[in-house]
Amino acid sequence: MTTSAPTPRPGATPPRRRTGRRPVALALGASVLLLAGCGTPPWKEGSAASPAAGTGTASASPTSASASPTAASASPSASPTPSMVNDLAEGSITHQLTAGAVQVTVRYWSTLPLVQWAPGVVKPLNLSLTGRLNAPASQKVYLDKATAVVTPYGAGGALDGPAPVVDKATSNPGYVIRNPYSYSQVFQLPAVSTDATSVTIMLTYDVLVQTAPGSKDYARQTASDQLTVPLS
Repeated sequence: MTTSAPTPRPGATPPRRRTGRRPVALALGASVLLLAGCGTPPWKEGSAASPAAGTGTASASPTSASASPTAASASPSASPTPSMVNDLAEGSITHQLTAGAVQVTVRYWSTLPLVQWAPGVVKPLNLSLTGRLNAPASQKVYLDKATAVVTPYGAGGALDGPAPVVDKATSNPGYVIRNPYSYSQVFQLPAVSTDATSVTIMLTYDVLVQTAPGSKDYARQTASDQLTVPLS
């Protein structure tokens, strides 16, 4: 028995055939998701760029810091100007010196007003000296010689000075200076260069002390002193 296919009715829409398009679309969608998964997520893109920006900011800091020492060194503090020393500013001065076992006391002054201490004039320096032994002994103390060396100073430093002024004792063994006795003298300090603005006076005293009471043997000791006086 032969069966024939039903004949479609006039005006009816023929049924559609199913094809393989849906599996292809699903495969394409999956591949897009896989490709998207290999990239950087949007929430990490900003943080990944931030280290580069931070590095640029940090590299500029050392340049600013290195400029600070240059600015600081450009303004050094001014040093104070030292004042001129004048040991006779009060009119007179007393110094305590040591010559071995002898304590020497010397007072200095001048009969010439300091405003008249000019380079080209002779300047009198008065002194009075006395000595005493540190131990309660009865030996005598003598001054054998007193020396004054004048050194003038100008704007460029020390200048050539005059010959030393020396007072050598005319009695043997010297001038008695043990208290209550004393030695008094006036040193006439010679004129110096007109370029001088001050003078320094180095004074040396040679002292003799008996080795024993009544002995003619003596021990020599030396005391040194210094004065500075500006010139007008």
